[in-house]
Amino acid sequence: MENLTVNFFEKIPDQILTCLPNELYRLLQGPALFFLPGKKSGPPLFISTLIHGNEPSGFLALQRLWQEEGFILDRPLLLFLGNIRAAQINERYLADGPDFNRIWGEGPCASLPLVSDVITKIQKYKPIFAVDLHNTSGLNPPYSALSVLRPLELSLAQAFSLIAVHYSEPNTTLSHKLTSFCPSIAVECGKNTDPLSHQKAYQFIKICLKIDQLSLLPNSSLQIYESLMRIYIPPGSSLSFNPAHSANFNFISDLDKFNFKDVPVGTIIGKCEKKFLLLDDNKKDHFDYYFKLIKNEIMVIKNFIPSLLTINPESALQDCLGYIMTQKF
Repeated sequence: MENLTVNFFEKIPDQILTCLPNELYRLLQGPALFFLPGKKSGPPLFISTLIHGNEPSGFLALQRLWQEEGFILDRPLLLFLGNIRAAQINERYLADGPDFNRIWGEGPCASLPLVSDVITKIQKYKPIFAVDLHNTSGLNPPYSALSVLRPLELSLAQAFSLIAVHYSEPNTTLSHKLTSFCPSIAVECGKNTDPLSHQKAYQFIKICLKIDQLSLLPNSSLQIYESLMRIYIPPGSSLSFNPAHSANFNFISDLDKFNFKDVPVGTIIGKCEKKFLLLDDNKKDHFDYYFKLIKNEIMVIKNFIPSLLTINPESALQDCLGYIMTQKF
């Protein structure tokens, strides 16, 4: 693994207005942190995007704002452009590098200069709040991901969408790390190839730039789910979403249609030669509680609500196939 560092800038190069995400590396050479003054003084808004190189909506939304309004926006902005090298090849992360949303807690990446330098800079600037913008590889409604259910995070989540997911694991995400010193959420804007995802990011950033102080919005209309488990494909397994292909795990081609819906008992979601892993936060496997193999078909025996189910084999193998949730309130 390379010794990752971050470059700090107080000016954005003009070329960024027209470059594609896969061209950023030529301008920035790696992860970049920018402080940009605003039309009004005060604490900055912190935004991170391209934490995963194939999730461009946050960057494209900012690019549109800069094209329309220039680099001096309504309030100061502290901006982190994350995995620029992965964006160069449109991948979540590099084969020889870490997942940039799994390095901000305890573990082998905690000592990376990138981690300490970014966190130190963010603490120095004392942002009013933090937003980490993401995309999904499968069909999901736009929603917020919260590692804490404090009033300010809930208000910020409601400003983005009426759907939110509370999670405890993974606890190595950037948005979770930032909750220790400012209100912080992650937002999932939708599929990375959908123009509506970029529009959703654009609209939310515009809202955030005009917030002078987070007010406590009534949260009665916010639908909150609790993330319980993650679905993992065992290492070394082959995976497909095409029934014509031969693979250890072959799921239905439209598996992601179930995201944020109740999957009923009796549903067949694919075929497999062995069980996948369904792990809770304590690494306990719950496959046999929710699923049963009948002649290699994977049948649901306990209804559940999933999120982030993907039909992208690479995404499923790099991270997980998806999550199982329960509706909290």
